[in-house]
Amino acid sequence: MKTHRNSGDIEKTRRRNSYAMLINLLFYGFGQTLFNIVYIPFIYDFTGSIFITGVITTVGSIIQFLPMPFLGKLSDKYGRKLMWYFDTPFMILGLFFFIIANNLFILIAGVLCFYFGLAIALSVYLVFVSENSTETKKGFNFAIMAFVQFGGSIAASYFVLVDSRFNFQFYFFLFIIIIVFNYIIFIIFISEPIPRKSSLQKNPDKPSKTEKGIWRKILTTPKLRAVVIFFTLDAFIYSISLSIYSAGLIDQYKITLQDIALLSLCSNISLVLFQIPAGHLTDKIGKKKTLILCESLGLAFFSLLVIAFFLWSSGFKSSLLLLLIIGQIINAAVATTFIPSEGITLTNLDESRKAESYGIVALIRGIGVIPTGVIAGFLIASVHYIASFIFTIMGIIFLLWFLSKYFEGESKKKGEI
Repeated sequence: MKTHRNSGDIEKTRRRNSYAMLINLLFYGFGQTLFNIVYIPFIYDFTGSIFITGVITTVGSIIQFLPMPFLGKLSDKYGRKLMWYFDTPFMILGLFFFIIANNLFILIAGVLCFYFGLAIALSVYLVFVSENSTETKKGFNFAIMAFVQFGGSIAASYFVLVDSRFNFQFYFFLFIIIIVFNYIIFIIFISEPIPRKSSLQKNPDKPSKTEKGIWRKILTTPKLRAVVIFFTLDAFIYSISLSIYSAGLIDQYKITLQDIALLSLCSNISLVLFQIPAGHLTDKIGKKKTLILCESLGLAFFSLLVIAFFLWSSGFKSSLLLLLIIGQIINAAVATTFIPSEGITLTNLDESRKAESYGIVALIRGIGVIPTGVIAGFLIASVHYIASFIFTIMGIIFLLWFLSKYFEGESKKKGEI
């Protein structure tokens, strides 16, 4: 009876967590999208340089990924909820610095604080969703969480589209209000989805030995090493083109903040429409085939951006916005097929060290994207606007080859890659 009662308690906790997370993600999607729409234009407007904008976005990437293994280790040891207590203060402080920024020093301080808070959140989120899911519905659960978040994103995109008279600081302040509201929901309703059973708790006096074993396992096991290589290359190749994508649109085509909001709205509507089917598809055909589909769609997206540039250069300027919208729809399909596949793969590397193993991969991926903002800024400013897109197209072709040759499909053993 005790086992059944404990099992029932766990399921009850999972349901409550899921409902609370859905509410949080709906509002967070609204706030995060406001931030995403204005962040790079804000940096570009502040610095007046697309190259410096690339450097600053690179700084954000470094801070977002550098502490991930350590944060994941703390999460495995002390629990997901305890770690989540600390992300909000850093994110709020970062947004506050953006609001009051009148020099580059305060701006960089805002980037450091905000992205460190985001690193804390990301070190917990995927593992939390995974532990809050049954094995057969992980893809669907990752998808439904993203679906609700994208629902909030639609509202935010529409909000900016219909009224962009506010200054950048207004959007940052609104995001702070949303974060505080979510923090209250989090404190009251969210609990640990399962009891902590990490090996660190069992061997508290031997953390360094355990840590060394995880690094060795990930970097020397062929199938795990293939996962690290793939996701690192994927992040690097895509970030070359996307790290300062909106700044590039402003610089090359002189599009407005409302145009960016329209593209975001179309993207987020597509994300909502595609996300749940993509989650079901991942559960049905497996993560490898879904990732191959994802990369094929990515190839179509960046090819379309190159075509759009040549049509615009040839005088068909009225076709630009339509082609960019179609591109956003295709890119939404890329994201929705990537999200559940990534979530399943990276939270299943090590059963007893889910957050830390994910953090190690996140760190390696983060190191891979460190130079991308700078490279993208250089390519746009010194080579050609479409140079980064061509590089990414070539990279995706390589990723498709790598997936087919080295990336393993579904394991016969439960809980393995």
